[in-house]
Amino acid sequence: REKTLGEEGYQEDFLGANLRLGLTSAKIDCKAPCAVISHTHFTLLFREDHRIVWLAGANINRTPSFRDFERSRSRSYDFDPNFAPTDPKKRPEDLQYDEYWYQNGSSDPYDQGHMVRRNTIRWADPRETDAQSTFSAAERDSDYWTNIAPHHSNFHHDEWAKVEAAIVHLIDNYANDFKGTVFTGSWFDPDGDHQKDDWWDPKERKYDPTKTRYVPDAYFKIVVFKFHTDLLAFYFWIDHSDGTTWSRNDFDEIEVKLGEMPNTISKQDFMTKMGIKEENIPGWPDDFFHPS
Repeated sequence: REKTLGEEGYQEDFLGANLRLGLTSAKIDCKAPCAVISHTHFTLLFREDHRIVWLAGANINRTPSFRDFERSRSRSYDFDPNFAPTDPKKRPEDLQYDEYWYQNGSSDPYDQGHMVRRNTIRWADPRETDAQSTFSAAERDSDYWTNIAPHHSNFHHDEWAKVEAAIVHLIDNYANDFKGTVFTGSWFDPDGDHQKDDWWDPKERKYDPTKTRYVPDAYFKIVVFKFHTDLLAFYFWIDHSDGTTWSRNDFDEIEVKLGEMPNTISKQDFMTKMGIKEENIPGWPDDFFHPS
């Protein structure tokens, strides 16, 4: 299925015409060259210097009949055909971490982590004539390298998985019409030296200091949904800084209450950390709950 730049993508009015949650309509400072990449149900603001998503918006519909389609029996990662660098002289392939950067074997602590979760954007309206195509396109789009980032293996299977499971639980149990909007992104400490790996070249079998992989100091997710007449939001912030140790527990399911979310912070703290002003994120509601 061929796709063109700008096809579909994140819809700001997904939760209602009067509940627009800005992403690309806002003038968000990406702090570096940042490409806008649209796909099925989601849009990426891709930071080219670090080859990682800076901020992504995804529309989620967890209605059971919207997820009852044939799933792909195979999968493969690939370069993103919708990625057009802000500098037309640069090749898109040179600005994406591909399989080469994830071949360090057992000595590499980082997994290929999805920013926009594959399982959540894999949906389609069964009333549409091409519903199966939409469902399959979402599966395919989630596996482009622009949507992949280095996650420490323990972090990926523990803290990150726990937050993703909590978001699904919230939408499944509290959201009107099983619908939610999820923002995902990465953070690099502006006062830090940024984590970088001297890369082990699998062909030359030696470290190559001219090739480095940037690793975020933190990741975040924000879920927004309607609960009866209220618009609720939870801001999750998960540390990923160098030297952090994580336990390794695989989370498949989680049951949480509205006031017991893991790794939550306030909207104000989120804006401070990201250097974002209120006018940069129009429509984003205040946090429903965060630690006192």
